[in-house]
Amino acid sequence: MRASRAVAIMLILAAVVAGAAYAQDEGATITFTDTETLIFQGTGEMRAETPIPCPIVVGNFRIIEVRLPSEANRDYVGLVIPFRGALDERMADLDPRWGGANPPALVCEVIDPSRPIGFRLRAHARAREVHSPGTWLELNLGRGPRDSAPIPATVQNRRINGDMHRWYVLSSIEEIYRRQDPERDRFAIMLDTGGRGSWWIKWLELKSWPTVIGEG
Repeated sequence: MRASRAVAIMLILAAVVAGAAYAQDEGATITFTDTETLIFQGTGEMRAETPIPCPIVVGNFRIIEVRLPSEANRDYVGLVIPFRGALDERMADLDPRWGGANPPALVCEVIDPSRPIGFRLRAHARAREVHSPGTWLELNLGRGPRDSAPIPATVQNRRINGDMHRWYVLSSIEEIYRRQDPERDRFAIMLDTGGRGSWWIKWLELKSWPTVIGEG
């Protein structure tokens, strides 16, 4: 009887440890309110109830900072990304911050530079005020949050459905730095309007993708 109890306890502990390890790699949710930015471990129904500070692990990288442009602000809907290079000059009259240059960015640190950087990002973003037809957010990867020539995330793996924008990205630190031996292990994930209008962003979700990346 004691042996059975010991085995049962060991199985329970193993399940708890495995569950904790699994939860640690369940991605991150970043929400924007009218007063603050909150970061949670996990996504969807698996999202933790209590926010935590950075860093937070997503697959093969850590998010170490959420950096917002000075031109952005917050309201009851979420984070407001202002116009940048809008196609219609009338848009300039709708927002005094029109023309800002810096996109919102997640500053990240690669855990293993020899392995790929794979992630899925979902953005709940509503079109705001005047918009050009067929508008969407753009996702870029840069050497830092102020990289003037970032590389676009995989356009072929972008999905848009109403207010939901999805990207499936598989890259590497060498590709982001455009050289075989980058001098740093940090990079930035940047959202941009693509010069097509202004957006409210309520939340972002990031998870590792593909679910399993084979040994290379």
